[in-house]
Order: sequence, then structure tokens, then C-alpha cells
Amino acid sequence: MGLAQSHALEEQGHDRGTGPAACGEFRRDLQCVDRPASVLRLSRPAAHWAVALLTLIALLTWASSAAAQARVTAVDRGAGSVTLSFDAPVEIRQVTVEVVNAEGRTISRRPVLRDGDDQVVSVPIEAGQPPELIAWRALSRDGHVSSGLIGARPGTPSPDRPAARATASAGRGLTVAALAFLVGLVAFRWGVAGRAWREGGLTPPGRPAGDADGFRSRAFPILEWAANRWWDALWVCVSALGVGLLATVLGTLWALDSRDMGGLLRHTRIGQASLAITVLGLVTLALGLWISRREDGDDPLPPVWQAAALGLPGAVALCLVAWAGHAGTGNEPGLNVVLDAVHGLASAGWLGGLAGILSLLVPAGLRLGDADRLRLVSASVVRFSALGLACVAALVLTGVYRAIAEVGEFGNLVDTAYGWILIAKVAVFALMCGVAGYNRFVLHPRLERAGLGLDEDDAGAARRLQSTVGIELALGVVVLVLVGFLIGTTPPA
Repeated sequence: MGLAQSHALEEQGHDRGTGPAACGEFRRDLQCVDRPASVLRLSRPAAHWAVALLTLIALLTWASSAAAQARVTAVDRGAGSVTLSFDAPVEIRQVTVEVVNAEGRTISRRPVLRDGDDQVVSVPIEAGQPPELIAWRALSRDGHVSSGLIGARPGTPSPDRPAARATASAGRGLTVAALAFLVGLVAFRWGVAGRAWREGGLTPPGRPAGDADGFRSRAFPILEWAANRWWDALWVCVSALGVGLLATVLGTLWALDSRDMGGLLRHTRIGQASLAITVLGLVTLALGLWISRREDGDDPLPPVWQAAALGLPGAVALCLVAWAGHAGTGNEPGLNVVLDAVHGLASAGWLGGLAGILSLLVPAGLRLGDADRLRLVSASVVRFSALGLACVAALVLTGVYRAIAEVGEFGNLVDTAYGWILIAKVAVFALMCGVAGYNRFVLHPRLERAGLGLDEDDAGAARRLQSTVGIELALGVVVLVLVGFLIGTTPPA
């Protein structure tokens, strides 16, 4: 929808009257902004979103190339068997061990867990045949592939496939990023911008009752136009989720040198999580298409149901990511999975909310009149500040506990790669908090005072807010890249 069409709709809205009843003839409540002019055709802003996410893919792929997974810590060459001890739990159905004698003949059979210990693998071999070379590949319980040679002569090719491991780790990182932005976009639209619009924005006390109705009538065609950008961003997130899941599964199979996709999806934690997230992603896609294509005059779902339909599958998927990762395989897995899920949801609320500001609030604000822009932006900023504060508190509390659980001793912060990556992540997070603090304690009060009629000079604050939100979101992308490192690095604890 172009700007001329928006003004035509605005005039049409005035002809029909003002207030929620008038808006209801187009959409009910925030349904006014639900349906884009073209559901899956990306506009120029959406192309920018796509470029940003493709860049994120490249960065995550580069980040994951330094990954370190389960390692063999001990080898026992006993009579009739070879036993490998790993430093992390492994998926026995995805462990392959080939033992070769001095003549180059394979003398091993299918590996099994010893005494049910998922970190110790026993491989039966032919009696009287001393092992000369042991080649192994293993999938850890947290979804990473590792491989190696024991007793290899110089020049023996390694079974390791770093490009495959990088593809799988990049896919997992992209999956997390796509889910975080998807959930946050939904939360911002219906929990922040939608409520600000329905409540008439932020205004000085004592305004006449019909004033809010007039604001809603004037703002809804502009919000409908801006919602096209929001839908574009959502479709890019759904597409990126599909790419991430595909890269995760195919990269893992490639690294394992396996074609057994069914076995991976049915019998491993990472496979089960990927399959479930795929189903949830398809549900989100179907519901999004249904919601976005609803015709004018239909009885639409209430806003809370639309938010649940689009946001709940992504939130459940983020919980599955926590279950399939490091949190689900260490000490106290139940508690750590819950805390990691809360950490992921808080990240989604913050980062996705920033994306919502740039994809929905900024385009709408640029086309609203000065007074209406001030009402909408100030009310949205007040609401998002409260959401952001809660998210930061949750990130700090859960992050401290998870860091202690993954790092263990304090010395591991400076003695391990995981520790240094974690320090870098905390440093960038601190910078994000600094920018967010500037928004909260400097720009937020200025916009709120202007909205309440105490200070009419908001133009500088509004322009500065757009810039600082962009900086904050860029730092968030850096955090996601560092998360890609952490996903592919073995925690020292």
C-alpha cells in the first residue's frame, strides 16, 4: 500500500466516523494493521532484512569453524575389545568406530555403551588381532560431531570434516537468531505498539473522550501501511528458520558421513528437536498466511489470539533449543534447561523488540503527523522500556547462573576458549546495556514529557532514538555471533 492509498483510507476513515467502531469496519483493534498488500513479496526494506540475516549466516559460519566438541580422553585396548572414553555424553546410534589391524583389515564390530555409561563406548574386535589404527566419529548429546584417529601413521587422512561441522553449527546459530527475532517481533507488535495504538497513545491528562478515537482513526491506515514492513520482517525470520534447520540436519549428516536422516531425526536429541521445531515453524507459516490473508469484513481473531498463534510456536521452539543444547546435557539438566529457555525468551523480547521498532514503529512514525507521531512513539517507548527492563533483569540473573554452571572454576574464564568467548559476550552485552540505559534514562523521559505536554520539543529525541536503536540492534547481532561461538565450543565444566 502506497502513501497516497494510506491518505485515501484516512479520508475514508473520517467519512465513516472516528473511534474503535470506525476502525472496526476495516479491522478490529490492531487487526487494522494485519494484512499486507502482498503477503510473500518482499519490499526494499525486507531486502535489507534479508541481507542482514544472510550476513549473520556468514558470520555464524565463520564463528563455528573454531568449534570444539566431545573428545576421547582415554583408550583401553583390552582383550577382545577397544574402549573409548569421551569427555561428554554421546549418542550411541551415531557413533562409528573402525578398528584396523596391521594388515589393514577391519576387525571391529558395532560399538555399544559400556555398562550404560553414555560417555564410555566399547567396541568388540576379533580375538588375537591387536589394533593398529582406530578411526572414530561421534555425535555428542548436545548435537556436535567430532572425529579423530588413534595410532595413525604420518600422512593418514583425517576423518574430520570441518566444513560440515561449521555448516551444522552455523545452522543452529541461525535457528536461534531467527526464533529470537520472530518471537520478539510478535511481542512488540501486539504487546507494545498495538496496545499503544488501542489506548490512544500518550497524551496530557484531561483530553476529551473523543480525542483518542480521532487518533486511532487517523493512525490506523498508516499503521496498516507500516505493517507490510513488519510482515516482511516476519517472513524473512521464518525463511531463515527453515535455512537454519536444513543446515543443521544436513551439516550433521555430512559430518557423520551418514545418510540415515530418519535415524538422526528419531533417535538423537538434536534430531528430535530439529523435527519438532520444523513442525512448529510450519505451523507458524500456515497461521501467518491465514491471518495475513483475512479479507476485510471477516470476523478476525482478537489480538491476543493472533499474538498467541504467531508467537507461542516460536517460544516453544526456543525451549526446545535449550533442551537440545549444553543446558540439557550437564549437571542439573532440568533446572539449566528452564533457565536457558528463560534466557532465550528474554533475548527474544529485547532483540526482537528492537527489530520491531525499526520495522513497524519507525516507518509509521515517519508518515504520521507530528502530534500523532509523538503520541504513538512516546507510548510505545514507555511500554518497551518496561519490557526491556524485565528482559535485561532476566538475562542477568539466568546468565550468571548458566555461566557458573558451564564455566565451573573461576580460572576457566581465562584458561579456556569458552571462557574468553563468554567474556567477550558479556562485554558486548554491557555495551548494549549502556546504549539501552541512555535510551531509558535520557530519551525515554524526554519523549514521555513531550507526550504529556510538558515539553513539546521531541524531534531531536525521536531522531536520536532511531539511531541508538540501530546501534543497540547491531550490538545484539554481535552477541548472536558470539553465541554461535559458544554453541560450538565445549564448556569447561
